[in-house]
Amino acid sequence: MSDSDDRQILSDAISALPGLNCTPYYRQTTRPGDAFVRLARKDREDNGFGMVTTWQVWIILPSDMVAAEQWIDEHHDAIYEVLNAELYLTSATPSDMVLDAGQTNGVIYEGTR
Repeated sequence: MSDSDDRQILSDAISALPGLNCTPYYRQTTRPGDAFVRLARKDREDNGFGMVTTWQVWIILPSDMVAAEQWIDEHHDAIYEVLNAELYLTSATPSDMVLDAGQTNGVIYEGTR
């Protein structure tokens, strides 16, 4: 399976959740609920065969910090469930996202596939 296939699978999984709209590649947006898939890194397996790809799904949150934290509380379980079906999900990190469109609150889900 290619990286572009993996991106599409992750994008489709997140977009299936109500209120979330994910694209397989970066897009300039600060609208809460928008998301995109990002290649974090590729690590070589210890056995010397192939690479393990680490993916991130960046989700834009409301600009108000309290509303952003409440959003995570309300949506984390559903996001975890759909992403964990496609990735070995390793982290969910709230973050100040600095994008071309400006800075806003966000959360980054990361895992390997």
